[in-house]
Amino acid sequence: MKKSNVSKYRWIVLLSILPILATTNLFWLTFAPITGIAEKFYDVSSLSIAFLSMSFMLVYILMVLPASWLIDTYGLKLP
Repeated sequence: MKKSNVSKYRWIVLLSILPILATTNLFWLTFAPITGIAEKFYDVSSLSIAFLSMSFMLVYILMVLPASWLIDTYGLKLP
């Protein structure tokens, strides 16, 4: 059985993407404490605000596959 030759560069890529993902999630979570204030200010239900905050996750799910394909096909460097 032949062993795959895997580059150690993958760890650099992984470690460079992790802070970006953590920051994105942190920004998304900053909206949680203001739900009650926004609910009163905009006169909407908390469910409406929850759906708005979930739109980020839905867009993420829709865009992760095309973005992964682009990174896999063209790499992280611009041509």
